[in-house]
Amino acid sequence: MIKTCEVCGKQRKMLSWEDTCYTCANDKHYADLRENILSGEVTETSCEDEIVCPWCGERLDCDDDYDLLYEGTHEVECYGCGRFFEVYTRVTYSYDTKRTEDRHG
Repeated sequence: MIKTCEVCGKQRKMLSWEDTCYTCANDKHYADLRENILSGEVTETSCEDEIVCPWCGERLDCDDDYDLLYEGTHEVECYGCGRFFEVYTRVTYSYDTKRTEDRHG
C-alpha cells in the first residue's frame, strides 16, 4: 500500500499499520541505539544490519576492510572515537531462480 511517511512526507510502500517508511524507521532505530550507547544503557549490539561502535554509536562501513565481510570475530578501530571493539560477522545466503530454455525430455 502506498502511503505518506509521517516523518519525511514521501510516498512510500508501507504495510497497513505502518506510518513511517523503512528509511525513516531505520534512521530512528540507529539514533535511539546511539543515544542508549552514549548513556551507557547499551554496551553491545546484536544482529544489526550495520556495524555500530559500542563506545560511541557511530555506524561504520566495511568498504575499506574486506575481512569484515567474512564470518568470524574481527577487531575494529572506530573512526569516530578511536576506540577498539570486536565485530562478529554472520554470513547468510539466499538464492534466486529463473527459468531457462526448457530441456525437459
